[in-house]
Amino acid sequence: AALQAAGAPPLVAVSVSAVLVAAYICSAMTPNEVVRSLMRTAVSLYFRECSCIGEENVPREGPLVVIAAPHGNQFLDPMVLSQNMGREVSFLTAAKTLRRKDVGKLFAATNTIAVERPQDLKRPGEGRVVADGGSTRVEGRGTAFRKEGLGPGWKLVLKNAAGKPSPPLAVASVAGDAELELKEPVPAAWAGEACRFSVLPHVDQASMFRHVFQRLQEGGAVGLFPEGGSHDRSELLPLKPGFCLMALGAMAEHPGLNVRILPVGLTYFN
Repeated sequence: AALQAAGAPPLVAVSVSAVLVAAYICSAMTPNEVVRSLMRTAVSLYFRECSCIGEENVPREGPLVVIAAPHGNQFLDPMVLSQNMGREVSFLTAAKTLRRKDVGKLFAATNTIAVERPQDLKRPGEGRVVADGGSTRVEGRGTAFRKEGLGPGWKLVLKNAAGKPSPPLAVASVAGDAELELKEPVPAAWAGEACRFSVLPHVDQASMFRHVFQRLQEGGAVGLFPEGGSHDRSELLPLKPGFCLMALGAMAEHPGLNVRILPVGLTYFN
């Protein structure tokens, strides 16, 4: 307004004002505050109404593990929860998402905790594999199990002639490039035929748990979606036990720490 009163063109006045506002934001707000403010704005624009029932049950301080389900959208759900929790929550976020060029830096700015998921590192295996029904022994044809680094903790996903993928099958031991042992028998739908396969590497989550324990020891809140991934089903997927390991592990590492677990339900209407 002052520049325009002094005779400056409107475009010049707005441009100078924008630079001053940006300078103010950079000096007075952290990247975390800026991104969370943008998320609150996005949620308020996207939804006509967003209500939280039972907000009085959210502990305002102290170590807290927030588990939310069902997990419908990996981007939208954390934004909605952050707006309604009444305190800052550091969500576990797939490392694959944080590596994305479009939104990775935005999510990283909100003090997220990266978790590497084996399914995000899945790659095609070399050759084909064959297993008898009810057997845990798998034979390879043109395979290189040891060369590919397979070992205990890795998983195989078989694909039969119909193109149907099997559930992840955990590897118990590797005898050679063409032979390995599974922890459970191969399901009948993938037995008796030479199947193509993919491998899911074993991921050491020690770094992720260390960051979670530190956040809880500092009295912070950690949020995660225990189904392990987003989906559009009408029922919950089986809950993974990671949130229990986080709470109990933090209390074991820091005796006297009282970690509370808060279940939160998410429901989208219109």
